[in-house]
Amino acid sequence: MEEKAQATTFYFTNFPEEVHPQELKHRFSRFGEIVDFFIPSKTNKFGKQFGFVRFRGVEDAELIEAKMKEV
Repeated sequence: MEEKAQATTFYFTNFPEEVHPQELKHRFSRFGEIVDFFIPSKTNKFGKQFGFVRFRGVEDAELIEAKMKEV
């Protein structure tokens, strides 16, 4: 039986409202294989949009987190 690769979820916020979700997903795809990407229609408690991106097989979550700040 094939072992399932673990997925790591990242929360992101503070992105321009005019950016299309597919553009964000494309930018995040350079960090690894995306298994899920979601931006809810509601905002966080600070009134900002937010979202979640899940990557398969992340070996260094801190490195990806640091690189995501450049997006």
